[in-house]
Amino acid sequence: MVTRSNIIYSIAAAQRILGIAQRIFEVREWAWVVLVRGPGFCRFMSKKLFKKHFADFRKKQAEKVQLVANPNNSKEFKATGSAGTYTLNAEDKAIKCTCEDFRNQVLSSRLSTALVSMVMQSYLISVLTHFRTT
Repeated sequence: MVTRSNIIYSIAAAQRILGIAQRIFEVREWAWVVLVRGPGFCRFMSKKLFKKHFADFRKKQAEKVQLVANPNNSKEFKATGSAGTYTLNAEDKAIKCTCEDFRNQVLSSRLSTALVSMVMQSYLISVLTHFRTT
């Protein structure tokens, strides 16, 4: 289950940040840091590092998404990625997507919908801009 804590402070994120494949068995958010424990190690890591990794990782993943414009609606696109095909709507101040990942981020995040969509779909915004100018 995705929560507002484990969407950013996850075991998978800790493994990518540390560059290790060994099993991490605890990632716990504390006041200003994140506790990461695995076999033979225990360390505190910066929340800022996890947040930066989250944004960078999502931007990199978004580069793999292919967009197709809806010829009948200039604000609607079909986004196809590894998890399937979803509808993307470009609204005035945000992008909304029908994928489960987007819904999890919006529902579990302390951030506003517009900010979450901006982080998650930042690459897609540049692609949408390209569609509108061509």
